[in-house]
Amino acid sequence: MTADAPGGGRYGEDVFRPEAAGEGERIDFGALAYDDITMARLRALGAGEGWRCLDVGAGTGTVSRRLLEEAGVESVLAVDRDVRFLAERPVPGLKALEADVTAPDFAPGRFRLVHARFVLMHLPERERVIRALAELVEPGGVLVLSDAVDLTSDLAGDGSGGGSGDGTAEGASGAARDGASAAARDAARDGTGEEASGGTGGEASGGTGGEASGGTGEEASGATSGVAREGMSDGTRGATPGTPYAEVMRAMWRGLRDTIGTDVSWVPSYPHLLREAGLHPVAAEIHVPPLVPGSPISRFWADTWERSRAAMLATGLVDDAAVDAAILYLHSDECAALSAGMLTAWGRKPEEQAAPA
Repeated sequence: MTADAPGGGRYGEDVFRPEAAGEGERIDFGALAYDDITMARLRALGAGEGWRCLDVGAGTGTVSRRLLEEAGVESVLAVDRDVRFLAERPVPGLKALEADVTAPDFAPGRFRLVHARFVLMHLPERERVIRALAELVEPGGVLVLSDAVDLTSDLAGDGSGGGSGDGTAEGASGAARDGASAAARDAARDGTGEEASGGTGGEASGGTGGEASGGTGEEASGATSGVAREGMSDGTRGATPGTPYAEVMRAMWRGLRDTIGTDVSWVPSYPHLLREAGLHPVAAEIHVPPLVPGSPISRFWADTWERSRAAMLATGLVDDAAVDAAILYLHSDECAALSAGMLTAWGRKPEEQAAPA
């Protein structure tokens, strides 16, 4: 592996192997931090009776089951490259499919909802995958994508948050990403009722920042907190320089990029990419779960660092002592840092127009 061609490995093979003891529990910690926010958004978008749903990268199946049990959808096809966790907890209406969504012949049908969370950031050819997923949405249906946004690393300074060493993110220039963000802002002001409102997602147990139960549910609620916005404005992305947490998060993003090609620099462009895929209207929001000692998100990050420790050490940015110090910091009352956020973007497939008589 070279700096010019990072990645080459795969999620679930080189890191985060599903057969490793406790991997299902690590995934569930993430689910506890984000599922309420995800479900509020999906229900606000209309997920309910009669909907056929596709859950891509379903993991342990928490969202798939809640769609059936809480939203009352008709069925969920839960897809993953390894379905052992899905098979452990079957429920009526849930079908598990072991498949690779990047395969050119992946075509399981048409769905009212296609949902993928924390999947595309680990995949190559994500633009092609977004277009392919959009093709699986039936007219009037919705594609919902959620992935991480890094609020800790100084991405412009060291490129550790993903993308290639020159900050091009597999050929996408910073200017292109800025343009994508501008397009997303334009989409939020296009008069379709998808206006962006401020506020964070709040506690993981709460609704989205824009109260997903109101109106059509198409409001984009997210912006991060004022602290995060101030950090972004000066290019530091809310960094907390010198803390063990910031150093280890930087090493984690770099290590995952070098090992399996993880790239979160693309994530803010999702609204633009959804529109390019033919979906309209589009909108987005961000949720940042609070880092509280013993919380699910804190336990998720501590376990994630342990499981990716070899990749982090290989970057040369941290050593074992630094990782250990960061874990202690994460679980202490001294912790004053931002978790990575979850950006959720969605777009609707236009209804088919009846041919003129």
